Parts: sequence; C-alpha cells; structure tokens
Amino acid sequence: MAMWDLRTPEYPVLNLSGKCLLTLDIHSHGILSTSWCPHDPRIVSSSSRDGRTVFFESESGRVISEFSDNRKYQSLNWSPNIPGKLIGFDED
Repeated sequence: MAMWDLRTPEYPVLNLSGKCLLTLDIHSHGILSTSWCPHDPRIVSSSSRDGRTVFFESESGRVISEFSDNRKYQSLNWSPNIPGKLIGFDED
C-alpha cells in the first residue's frame, strides 16, 4: 500500500509494502485503514487485522504510539476541530 501527500503528488511518500522512499513493517496482518493527521502532516495512523492501531511519523517511520484493543478498525478519522482526537469504526 502506498500513500501520497497530495501537496506533492509526483511520488508516494510512504510505501508500506515495497520499493519506495520508506518501507515499514508495523503490522503483522493486512492494513484496513490509514488516516493522515490534519493538524500535523507528519503523523499517520493505521489500523490492521492484527488488532493494533499505530501512530507513526511519515518521514522517518518512527512509531510514536500504539494501542492494541483487538479491534479491527475499518475506518480511522481525525477530528478536524480537536487536535489529537481520532475516531475509529470497527466491524461491529
């Protein structure tokens, strides 16, 4: 899976599975959702079938934080009004 920053769409800024600027091995199962933080464009959240939600820096791949509640979030959305708030929708 690749991610683009549409401010510079010429090339992907992140590739979670192959040959690109940055390859990450964060999740052990398939990624279900990703979301770019609207308040800090360096921060990306991702959720996977492994039941983990991870927050990482898009430029370095460094994991900032994560939580594992064994939910498989199909959608992650950052609050446009409240920095640092994220909502996730799982299979239930």
